[in-house]
Amino acid sequence: MGKRHYNCLARFMQKDEMFFDNIREFLIDERLIKKEELTNVDRPEERVKYLLNTLNRIQKDELVMLVDWEWMLLPVERLKITIVTDNLQKEFTYGH
Repeated sequence: MGKRHYNCLARFMQKDEMFFDNIREFLIDERLIKKEELTNVDRPEERVKYLLNTLNRIQKDELVMLVDWEWMLLPVERLKITIVTDNLQKEFTYGH
């Protein structure tokens, strides 16, 4: 995952204050991360980098079936990240 995904996550967090908390809770509930991993993740830049690295890792390690990104600017900005696990599919959206 590259710069475009980083920018997508940064924009998502800028537009939706609850995005980081929501995706974090989902990842914890699905046992993809541990709460202890989040001790030094305070600044927005750290949160973006942490999420990008985590999504990259869980996809590479095949802990999820799919991580899909959608970022459309026109006609209306829309952001969507879909994560599919063995148990469920979760969509995080803004502007839909």
